[in-house]
Amino acid sequence: MSASRRFKVQVPERVSSSRLGGRLMDYARAAALAVGALLLQWAVRPYSQQSPFLLVTAAVLLAGWRGGWGPALVAITIGAIGVDLLFLPPTGVLSLTARDFGTVALFVLVGLIITWLNVSRQHALRAANEQQQWLQTTLRSIADAVIATDRKGRVQVLNSVAETFTGWSTQEAMGRPLDEVFHVVDEKTSERVVSPVDRVIREGRAIGLSNHTALISRSGRRYIIEEAGAPIRSLEGELLGVVFVFHDATQKWRDQQRRHLLAEASNMTLASFLESDSMLNKLATLSVPQFADWCAVHLLEGDGSIRLAAVSHADPDKVKFATELDQRFPQRLSSPAGLATVIRAEKPQWSSELPDEALVRTAQNEEHLRLLRELGLRSYIVAPLRAHDRTLGTMTFVTAESGRRYDEADVHFATELAARAGMGLENARLYAEAQEAIRLRDEFLSVASHELKTPLTTLQLQLEGLNRALATTLVTENRLSKRLQTANRQTVRLSGLVENLLEVSRITTGRLSLQREEVDLGELVADAAERFEAPARNAGCRLTIEAASTPVRGRWDRLKIDQVLSNLLSNALKYGAGKPVVIRIAESEGVARLSVIDAGIGIAAEDVSRIFGRFERAVSTRHYGGLGLGLFIARQIVEAHGGEIQVRSKPNGGSEFTVLLPTTGSDAPKLSEQLPH
Repeated sequence: MSASRRFKVQVPERVSSSRLGGRLMDYARAAALAVGALLLQWAVRPYSQQSPFLLVTAAVLLAGWRGGWGPALVAITIGAIGVDLLFLPPTGVLSLTARDFGTVALFVLVGLIITWLNVSRQHALRAANEQQQWLQTTLRSIADAVIATDRKGRVQVLNSVAETFTGWSTQEAMGRPLDEVFHVVDEKTSERVVSPVDRVIREGRAIGLSNHTALISRSGRRYIIEEAGAPIRSLEGELLGVVFVFHDATQKWRDQQRRHLLAEASNMTLASFLESDSMLNKLATLSVPQFADWCAVHLLEGDGSIRLAAVSHADPDKVKFATELDQRFPQRLSSPAGLATVIRAEKPQWSSELPDEALVRTAQNEEHLRLLRELGLRSYIVAPLRAHDRTLGTMTFVTAESGRRYDEADVHFATELAARAGMGLENARLYAEAQEAIRLRDEFLSVASHELKTPLTTLQLQLEGLNRALATTLVTENRLSKRLQTANRQTVRLSGLVENLLEVSRITTGRLSLQREEVDLGELVADAAERFEAPARNAGCRLTIEAASTPVRGRWDRLKIDQVLSNLLSNALKYGAGKPVVIRIAESEGVARLSVIDAGIGIAAEDVSRIFGRFERAVSTRHYGGLGLGLFIARQIVEAHGGEIQVRSKPNGGSEFTVLLPTTGSDAPKLSEQLPH
């Protein structure tokens, strides 16, 4: 504490001593100038008849110039006394005549005027210097960049912030035209902006530049700026120059661009009517060139391949080149590097500076590496495309000719944009499924109305025929029996159609229940064969049963298993008309096997996987009726019993549908968990 106090006391003493010493030197210098002037005037007296006050007046001028009033007064006093002693008679004594007194008084007056002018000038210079220092300090403390020019547009003032943005120092920029130091272009078109000095001078008022103005620094770096310019006028209104104030708005501009891009991306993804590849192409195009020089979208296919779904670049030739490059060197999920690593990790990868080692790791051979290097890639981000916790592919953003470097904020934005793309893929999928569901619904309604109308029409005709026959009393027992049999068949058919619809309703709402009991499969098949004897005869099919010597029994729902068998037999008679149909029963290791075999038109391999879906068929509804529900219902019932249904078929080679049922009842594990498909 004491040391600090001593320090504070000593500093003012040093300053005071320094000032005192300086003032004493000024006085001494003034005295020396006055004495020197007198001696010089005395020395040249024999050779010059000039006024003895001439050199002394010059000494007063110099003394006042350096020291102000005090030294000037010293010089005036010494000069007046010296002239009286040395030059005014009688010399050597201080005595003044009236005339000499007037001369000395005039000298003193002139000295005072000269000193007053000197002091006033010093005050003005000091005030101007202080004003200049204040201005420089103010400019240095301003966070914005400031450039001031004269009326001809030559740079006069450049603060430190402006030096940073323009790349020019104050010394280098001083006196140069503003357009040379302040290089501004339109951000969108890169065209040179009209000189802001000319605009201010022409319009005579403050102006603001466009929101899309970019400043190109001396090093080539680009800044998006917000700027205002205003004229500098004198008190009389005369134009003295122009001042510009601007600041870096690059981040603000980027944020606005990103919000706009995300909004546009969201609009695209919400337009679910877009086909997925079309939507992805629009998203890729949206990000070029605002965010990337290249944008590519890859999708993971079911076989593990990675397909290029979209690519965008400002140059169409480069788009073609990239597409051909991807076709020549395709990637797979099993690839050790590249896009596959992002898909497996489900996290973005990026680099502000793409190292050549990364290209070496990604390249599949030397030719691939050479072509990748030709692209001149600088920085990249690879973000995963995700929807409902599934990685669907990747979205890649790359800079090249623009020279831009990505940072953490860019990675966050790229991830958000990829999330929009994933949402778009999900929307496109849901839209496609909805369209397919609508198509199936419309097709089902058309088929159902036809299928329901056919037996109703036949039944109506039979009833009308009976009414006419009864009215004419020409009806015979045989004729009445035939009409009633026909009506009964149509009633049974209509009942079956309605039952299938009700069964589907119970299945889809989770209300399918089983009433298990001990069932002899052989007896159930015999009953069904007897019931289908007439339909088989009408279809021209010979129906036979191949059963094991020992009974096959199990705990099943009798009516539901009968419904499964009926659906299989109906299909066999429909698609195998005119050819034999075989029902085969067997049992092995606690599993009952019920097969229905026909020699009909068969099923194509690509249709086998879908024929168990609702309203699905492998044939045209124009040639074959039905609601497309029989196999769907059969499969659901069999799986509810813990079993499964298999099919073997080929076009024009017939079909064999096999139902596998556990004989042990509801506590048995599902066969799909025991047997290979």
